[in-house]
Amino acid sequence: MPAPVHVVVKNMAGEDVLGPLWFADPPSVDELRKKAAARVPGSRFQLLRGSSVLKGDEVVRGGTSENPVALTLIILPAAGADAGAEEVRPLVLEDAIDEQMGILVRDLHAGKDSLLPLRYFLAADGKAHLGVLASEAARMVGADPLAFASLATISAIFPGEEQTEAARRDSIELWEVTGGAARNGIVVRSGWSLASPELPERLGTGAIVQQKEIRGERLLYGKVSGSGPPEGWVSLRSRGQGLLAKRAAKKEPHRAVVKLLHLHTALATASADWKRRHPVVELIQEICSRLEYLALTALPTDSRANEAFTEVRDQFSGLWNSG
Repeated sequence: MPAPVHVVVKNMAGEDVLGPLWFADPPSVDELRKKAAARVPGSRFQLLRGSSVLKGDEVVRGGTSENPVALTLIILPAAGADAGAEEVRPLVLEDAIDEQMGILVRDLHAGKDSLLPLRYFLAADGKAHLGVLASEAARMVGADPLAFASLATISAIFPGEEQTEAARRDSIELWEVTGGAARNGIVVRSGWSLASPELPERLGTGAIVQQKEIRGERLLYGKVSGSGPPEGWVSLRSRGQGLLAKRAAKKEPHRAVVKLLHLHTALATASADWKRRHPVVELIQEICSRLEYLALTALPTDSRANEAFTEVRDQFSGLWNSG
């Protein structure tokens, strides 16, 4: 009988993309590729073990739960038209906001002035958000793509993901248990009330849980990892001390979208040359002016885009007026 196999797939930044996974029988590379493809939809990629590219008919063996086999996922450039493949891009609404805004900035990659690549991106919550795709904007302004993507405020979805569970994972609220180290974790109860029965097992320090419901200072969770009951009610604080801390959702670089309101923060990672050409205050002033103009002349036709436009216009007006 073959030994169980434990595998984890990481990206170039060392972050987990998939797993750790457990297999009773050694999985083929094709099987692992199918699982990984769900995490990077629309992207071409290779799986490497060490410095060797894995082939589809190979099988992966080895690893333990404590030390799984580590594979690296490398995103490849999008195939060109001459390769017979079309690049798959995130879902956007059709309103051409970039042309309407008409904000020209220096595109360092192309070596010419180009329109700020604004779009109405769709997220897993079904709403539209006005912003720029991090990978596209980073190349334009001479920023490190991972640094730019780390400042993203939403994760875009791709065609076919609108109703899938995978598309909703970035909207899941995750918490980490930070308290209870001296007592092997924190108390879990069967109900919301502090008078409800206490479960025999505590939720271990370091456990990651998914938020199902919050009522005041009480959290109904579903366990993602770590020790303790699979679900129950816990207190967020006890005697003034925090017991759980909210974890920031990881933004996968190919999904990362920086909302227009937060663009000035992300542009802090731009090259010095680009920032000299485009002082942040002047850029914000120009965006505010264009938003006010569009509010009078060219409101979006799609209701979701209209809602996103109104939100960002109000936010920018408040930002500029307060400055």
